[in-house]
Amino acid sequence: MVAAEESEKDARPKRGAGSRVRRELVLLGIALLLGLLVVPAMIHYVGLQVFGPGEDSASLAAFLGRYLSGLGAMNMIVWLLVLSPYLLLIWLRLVRLPLRKKPKDTPTASETVL
Repeated sequence: MVAAEESEKDARPKRGAGSRVRRELVLLGIALLLGLLVVPAMIHYVGLQVFGPGEDSASLAAFLGRYLSGLGAMNMIVWLLVLSPYLLLIWLRLVRLPLRKKPKDTPTASETVL
């Protein structure tokens, strides 16, 4: 029974650097889509709730047009908003890093007792 479990472990595909890069690119793509579509929609909704309809146009399409034109004009605030979901993911990873289990250190020759 133990041999069967070991052979199943060996049969599983090993995760290499390529799969990690692919996973990171997928996460980046999803985060960018969120930053391009969901974040401006949330900003627009909150703005309508807090300030009410504006003077010019209160439609989401008009707001999204101004948002994307700010992106094209290299407005740093807009770029920060677009990248904010990915930056949040990186921040969460950094916060979680000290909480991860550290591998057990192997004792050095001076620490081993004979």
